[in-house]
Amino acid sequence: MLKDDGSVLVHADGRRIQAAQLDDPTDVIEDTGDLVVVRKRAGRSEDRLEIRLIEVLSDVSHDMGEAAALEKDGVERDLQLLLAGEPAHIEPGLRLVKREWPTDVGPVDLMLP
Repeated sequence: MLKDDGSVLVHADGRRIQAAQLDDPTDVIEDTGDLVVVRKRAGRSEDRLEIRLIEVLSDVSHDMGEAAALEKDGVERDLQLLLAGEPAHIEPGLRLVKREWPTDVGPVDLMLP
């Protein structure tokens, strides 16, 4: 799924297995028909996601009406920094235990007790 907000999602057997959020002008999506390449800058390196299309079962676009006109203000990292700096925005008394907690399915952004 390629979304207008820069999200790229890959699903398999009803579960999401890969996601990328493109939020920088240097991030790009290249579509050659049977291959979609997502390139995202990560500091001096570049993350690359290659999606080979074997069979397209659906190719649709949905007009989201006025909701699509919402403007993006910041990126996920901005929200992470705000919440890590002041976890009480979520609930009074919360404190940050760790950021980017590693798990088998990927990192948890914020670990709060």
